[in-house]
Amino acid sequence: TATLYTVDTETGAATKVTDFNDAQEVTGLYILLPEASDEAPAAVTTLSASFTNGSTTGTVSFTAPTTTYDGSQLEGTITYAISINGEEKATGTTTPGAVVTANVENAPEGKATIEVTLSNDKGKSPKAQTSMWIGPDEPLEPKAITVTANEAQGTVALSWQAPTAGVHDGYVNASDITYTVTRQPDDTIVAKGIKATTFTDHLPANKPLTAYYYNVKAVNGKHEGKSASSARVVYGDALQAPYFEDFDSRSSFDLFTVIDNNHDGSTWNYGYQDARYFGSEKNDADDWLITPAIHLKNDRSYVIGFKFKAASETYTEKLAMAIGTGDNPTTYDVMLEPTEFNSSSNLTYEQEITTGEEGDYHLGFHALSEKNNWTISVDSISIAEGTLFAAPGKATNITVTPADKGALK
Repeated sequence: TATLYTVDTETGAATKVTDFNDAQEVTGLYILLPEASDEAPAAVTTLSASFTNGSTTGTVSFTAPTTTYDGSQLEGTITYAISINGEEKATGTTTPGAVVTANVENAPEGKATIEVTLSNDKGKSPKAQTSMWIGPDEPLEPKAITVTANEAQGTVALSWQAPTAGVHDGYVNASDITYTVTRQPDDTIVAKGIKATTFTDHLPANKPLTAYYYNVKAVNGKHEGKSASSARVVYGDALQAPYFEDFDSRSSFDLFTVIDNNHDGSTWNYGYQDARYFGSEKNDADDWLITPAIHLKNDRSYVIGFKFKAASETYTEKLAMAIGTGDNPTTYDVMLEPTEFNSSSNLTYEQEITTGEEGDYHLGFHALSEKNNWTISVDSISIAEGTLFAAPGKATNITVTPADKGALK
């Protein structure tokens, strides 16, 4: 154990300061120079600044000290200097103990470090500092972005909440804010300079099925805020059977629609190369995972299949599956009735179906587990083509006539 002492250079007396109990190593010692001369003014107190409504003209206020740096009584006239980001902006004189409010003009916009020093004929005081944002601020990102797709009309309606504050707690005037809306993944600016907090986008027609989302950015004059991203909406030409999805990548999951019916935040998400429902400790599951649209014809049968499992045999999960058209899975036809299971190895579902009408169909997987369970995994979703109803029947009354002398023809 090492110990630090101070030593009186006149008497030689040593006074213990502290022990080093953690095997510290001392690699250097130095003594800081004093911040000011003993008879110079002490630092100002109660330093504050006010630049309102985005103005670069404001005030800086402080209280002059009544003592010198060494604690003696301060007397006489003292001079103050106010600087912002190292540039002097105001000077003047005052007396010990006085409260000063000085006007400052043409302050720089942005992050500002405001310093005040005092001086007398003995020297300059230590610096007193405060920081603030001067001028219009970069707005916070919009909140609560909602997207509602109208598949029939090919539109997406967006809405969001306007920011009411700046990133640096600076000035933001809500009436001055405009918005830029960018559609992804095609990186297309669909709206710019709009003041409304709603917008309707018309999606491009005759395009492959795509998971679209939107970045919404608030702009306060020349100050652009950070973008906030919406949820994804899937739109485009339906996929074709045969169909197979094994969730090898996150992008494949993005084509699925997730409906968190009970709004508890515990819902379907991309798992480990599968789609996975993550359960809640407080709420029973009521969450849908819906495939992208898949075009099915009515002149053949189809074989629907998928694999599913629980995370552990300790947990009993419950899952149902349905098929139908449109965006509302509660109108779909049930294929797999609500089924309880606790197998941590894949279970396989397979069923042959026919469709009454040709159209774009979805499979809906409905998580229904009771609270305090774990996860449901769904993988290897497939729609295979079955029997073609217009195919010719098997041949009958077949006659085989051998060639002359058994020759091969």
